[in-house]
Amino acid sequence: MDLRLRCSRSMRRRTLGNTGKPDAGLIETRSFCGTLLLELVEGDCSGDIPALATALLDVRSVKMDYRTEYRGMLRRLTEEITGLVADARSSTKGRFLSSFKERSDGGWLQIQLELLREVLDSSDFTAAIQRILNFPHEKLSSSNDIVKADRPVRWTPSAIRQLLNGNPRRKTPLNHTLAAFGLESVAEHVRVPHKSRDLDTPENRFIKYALEDFRSFLAHAQSVFSASAGWGVSAALTCRLFSVIDDWLGRAIFREIGAMRFTPLGSPVLQRKSGYREVLRWWLRFRTAAELSWKGGEDLFHAGQRNVAELYEYWLFFELLSWFCRMCRAGNRPAIEELIEGFEEGSPNLRLKKNMELGPFAGIFAGRSRRLNARFVYNGRFQASSNRQQRGSWSRALHPDYTLSFWPEEMSETDAEGQELLVHIHFDAKYRVDQFQELFGSELEDDADEEVDGNYKRQDLLKMHAYRDAIKRSQGAYVLYPGRANAAVKFTGFHEILPGIGAFGVAPDQDGNAQGLEALETFLDQVLAHLSNRTTTQERVSYHLADSYATREEPVEYGSLHLPEIDIYDAKFRALPPSEHMVLAAWVENEAQRSLAESENGFVYVRLGRRAGSLHVHPNIAKARHVLLRTHGSRACSGLLLLREPGFRVYTRTQLRRELEAHAGGGGISAWQYSARGDDDEHIYALFRTQPDHGYDGQEWDAEMIMDSVERFESDVRNRPIANVGRMSPYPRILPLKALLRARLNV
Repeated sequence: MDLRLRCSRSMRRRTLGNTGKPDAGLIETRSFCGTLLLELVEGDCSGDIPALATALLDVRSVKMDYRTEYRGMLRRLTEEITGLVADARSSTKGRFLSSFKERSDGGWLQIQLELLREVLDSSDFTAAIQRILNFPHEKLSSSNDIVKADRPVRWTPSAIRQLLNGNPRRKTPLNHTLAAFGLESVAEHVRVPHKSRDLDTPENRFIKYALEDFRSFLAHAQSVFSASAGWGVSAALTCRLFSVIDDWLGRAIFREIGAMRFTPLGSPVLQRKSGYREVLRWWLRFRTAAELSWKGGEDLFHAGQRNVAELYEYWLFFELLSWFCRMCRAGNRPAIEELIEGFEEGSPNLRLKKNMELGPFAGIFAGRSRRLNARFVYNGRFQASSNRQQRGSWSRALHPDYTLSFWPEEMSETDAEGQELLVHIHFDAKYRVDQFQELFGSELEDDADEEVDGNYKRQDLLKMHAYRDAIKRSQGAYVLYPGRANAAVKFTGFHEILPGIGAFGVAPDQDGNAQGLEALETFLDQVLAHLSNRTTTQERVSYHLADSYATREEPVEYGSLHLPEIDIYDAKFRALPPSEHMVLAAWVENEAQRSLAESENGFVYVRLGRRAGSLHVHPNIAKARHVLLRTHGSRACSGLLLLREPGFRVYTRTQLRRELEAHAGGGGISAWQYSARGDDDEHIYALFRTQPDHGYDGQEWDAEMIMDSVERFESDVRNRPIANVGRMSPYPRILPLKALLRARLNV
């Protein structure tokens, strides 16, 4: 016979074909996990040829804890699904299909098959059934046996009465002891009560019913899979599980048990006795899960496949959602409509599906000193957007697996985006690795983007950087992977917890509980405390970032001018950017005042206001680094003056005259005498100590453009001066160096 092996995962390669074996190949499962169907066929390997024999192989992950993690995640997801069904029932908003016999879609049946297989293949199920067989629940039933009176009998008062009064009767032998008492006859038979063990109890009938219910589902699923192309693996799997159930039902104990007339759910035996309570829980979970559709789950288990990576992603979703509800929703779960759709159509479906956005789920974090709006979203979409104040990515569309967002409660989300007060924290699920080094590489690797066999080293590290840097207002991006006993690894961009990237090991145990979740929850608690504190560096940076991007300004060309890189006061400080470097436009009445200001030990004094009126000094004046002189005729003097010390000193007119006499000499007195009046102490002055800035020697300015720039700068309410008593022309005006550079004449 020309026998060949058929497998959906087989791959042909030329190198094998050149060996003289044209049909040789490899079974390459790659990322496939689950049940693999091998079929022995005669002749052609096409899918139309019926198989002579079949075999099922269990393809598993190389991870040591694959089976434990898989079963644990499946149990946890089943509990979540049954919980959602219970919530939907209580809300009276959902109509559910009551029987699996009404379902003929292979995807839905495959989900239920996988949930049932997890139970039937487990050692817990085998142990539970075996315990029921060894220690079954039983009741004692009483019956009456008819025994001849001359046989040994336990003579109870009832038996004695029957002996004396019963019929039919027989004569007592003359030599019998009873004849001596005058008994001529006694009853021939007496009824003796007898107790026996009875296994036909409602509890045992339920166990038999549950097994028959499982078998009925498997029979229905097998008929659907066998009639559908591409579901051969599932059909073979149902056949195997069907034989497992048949084997249990073939035990002698179930032949003595009748059909169940009612479900004894309130029985203490079902709820408490070992073996019985487990079967009850599994049956209820199976029946409840069967009432809800889950299209996302169909991709997990299609045709026998176990997509454990997606299962891990769904499992993590419920873990993060639980934390979010506990911290930001006072423990309240989302409304059932947020997780289940299709109520009106009568076909409720769990909306959780890979690459489909779910959420956002909203909440409030009530910090000790700050309340934050909170939002959690699964597969949140961040579309490309060049507008800094809009949500999204500034390069290309990105969608991390999970995103937590926080912003002050007093602000809308749109306003928080524009003010740089909204913060995103992203997480990505990576099931394929066990160790942190497999994700991000080691410190000894030099090239993060070196390609090896089609893969990039540290590709997950680069992806976290992409989320962190491309998605606007993102302060953190972290990998979640099933690493056991691995410490969390965090890289921080500064001394604070944000910004940062890193990884956390979170793995499911056999019951679906998260191991390593404590480290992740501690980190998230620290993030909330950090965002609730307005004294952080991150808060300061976001303020200046929002202020810088508030208006779109083009850079100014300033030709051959050299703008210093360090501050004028100390070489260890960086120079202010020209947009924050303030220039004081000071008024001078005459050449004497100008000469005084432009000397190497110069003085510039400006009027602040009258003592009799209100005195207002704008904070921008104290931030000035340079002084520009302006005078009569709408003229600005050439060059700029540099301050010799930060800020200014305040004097009355009398005090100012004495200061100039002591430090400015004859030039200061000459300038002062020209402007002196009789009201010596009527005005308050600010005195700046100046010197020429030779980097601006000969630089001419357009006075009209300067005053226009001053007016635009003062149009911002934060820079608007408050008029003091008297006319405004002598008072100092402020503008940024960047605005002043636009007014250069000899560029």
